Amino acid sequence: VQTEHTPDFAAQSGLIDDAVRVPSYAPAHVAAMTRRLHADMAGLRALPWRQWSVDQQIDVRWVYANAVRIDRELDVERLYLHRPGAWLEPLANDLIAILTYAPARTDAIDGLAAQVPAMVTEMQATCKPTGIDAEVAQGLVDGIVSALKTSRVAHGDAAIVALTAYRQQLAAVKDRNSFAVVGSVNYA
Repeated sequence: VQTEHTPDFAAQSGLIDDAVRVPSYAPAHVAAMTRRLHADMAGLRALPWRQWSVDQQIDVRWVYANAVRIDRELDVERLYLHRPGAWLEPLANDLIAILTYAPARTDAIDGLAAQVPAMVTEMQATCKPTGIDAEVAQGLVDGIVSALKTSRVAHGDAAIVALTAYRQQLAAVKDRNSFAVVGSVNYA
């Protein structure tokens, strides 16, 4: 679930083939990730980990803590509803990791580029950016486009066209709230 939620987690772990994906926050996909996450969390809770020594508990506790964080991000914070960076940051980080650790893997970069137009369509349908989120996203788009231009992959041009059009939409965001707050309950 973590790799689906933030594919750059896989790339940064050296799992390039697992990283050839873009995030999806379409409602049906969020529901599917949440169901899987809850099932995985139930499986972890069922383990007899409390009977283990502390050093044996560490991995289970770390995985469970990450699951709780992802669950909260998906179903409570839901930043993807106003933050294009939820899609763009993992994509940018994927590209950085691949270009850094596996620069010969142009197939992976092309695989990512092929998914970008659909990702942009999903962002447009799902995400209503705040002013500050739109501003930050423009810089992310610029960096991704720059990386795709230098990569010269087969699907790069279509990805660049989609991202460039989306950047223009982001630049037009003027009359929205400049930011969104989580509220006192979520902050606490």
